Amino acid sequence: MAPRRGAWLLALGLAAYQGFAFLAPTVPSRAPTGLARGFGRCPQQRAASATQRQLVPGAGEALATILVSEMGDKTFFLTMVLAMRKSRRLDVSRNDRPALPLAWVHFPKCGSSFLNMLIHQPDFCDVAPGFSVDEDNFGTCFSFNFNDVCEDLCDTQRLRCQPVVHECIGSQYTELKGHMVGMFRQPEQRILSAYHDEQHNWLVEGDCEEKAAPKPALPIFAELFGGTVTYQLTGEGYAGDHKLPLLPDLPVRTRAMAEEAVRRVSGFAFVGITDEWDLSVCLFHATFGTKCRALDFLDVRPGTSEAEVYDTAPLRGYRDELDGMVYQEALRIFQANLLKYNVSMDSCQRCFNEAQGV
Repeated sequence: MAPRRGAWLLALGLAAYQGFAFLAPTVPSRAPTGLARGFGRCPQQRAASATQRQLVPGAGEALATILVSEMGDKTFFLTMVLAMRKSRRLDVSRNDRPALPLAWVHFPKCGSSFLNMLIHQPDFCDVAPGFSVDEDNFGTCFSFNFNDVCEDLCDTQRLRCQPVVHECIGSQYTELKGHMVGMFRQPEQRILSAYHDEQHNWLVEGDCEEKAAPKPALPIFAELFGGTVTYQLTGEGYAGDHKLPLLPDLPVRTRAMAEEAVRRVSGFAFVGITDEWDLSVCLFHATFGTKCRALDFLDVRPGTSEAEVYDTAPLRGYRDELDGMVYQEALRIFQANLLKYNVSMDSCQRCFNEAQGV
């Protein structure tokens, strides 16, 4: 390590040891790759010549996580998380509060931003108030890279760290029932979003650069991608195989699977709807008795289309009937919970004001 970089780290470590609150003056504003154990997923990460992670205790219960990746002749200080454990704790005293730990079920194209609501629940994760899991802090593969450090940053008694992104529930349902939280999306909109997201054209899950799989015509893609929420709720294995060219290898999704998936939606502790994001944020905080934050309303993985709703005409009449069954049940539960917790756009003004610091 060059003397200048070594001196920077030494000074940083000493400052943390003495308990001072500090910020690195020369940390780049954008992290080019992300963080992971061994940097083994993205191509840039695989090429990393060295990786260093240090957990430096400061005053009280402050914690600084310093991640350093050296690639070739450049050194990037990817992110530094300054964390203070919150004194305010999640209220789980009420009988209708969901059971901990919460388990995020992340369906593809259904709101990666939801993770930022979870990590900022009181006492869930040691992260600074404005910290966001996004491309700037964790690189293009930010969902994967966060998973690799989740157990270092979060209390797994409160937030279950996903073993893989988009994992299947399958035989884990009994264990996860009552703990699961997630966002659901109208099926045809989810298909169109996936089709226009080059992520779903990658050859290998987690490959953030290669785009080796040619994209088929949209109607063909829709047939392949349809029913994958059903599969994720009922199947086994790794639902990250939703990406091309592995989609044809997924087991056939059946109506019986969809009926079971519909039943399993009732096992969720929280059901949100991506097309009702603001109401979903408000409902989430009403469910848990926590305060709204501006970051809750931020889209950390915006799509390529400026339109809020995709035109479905290019699907040529295709309808994802299986995932449509699941979505209708999710929508029913969502609407019932809006009534249960008295959540409406009018009642949510308090939440919106909290997020704006009013």
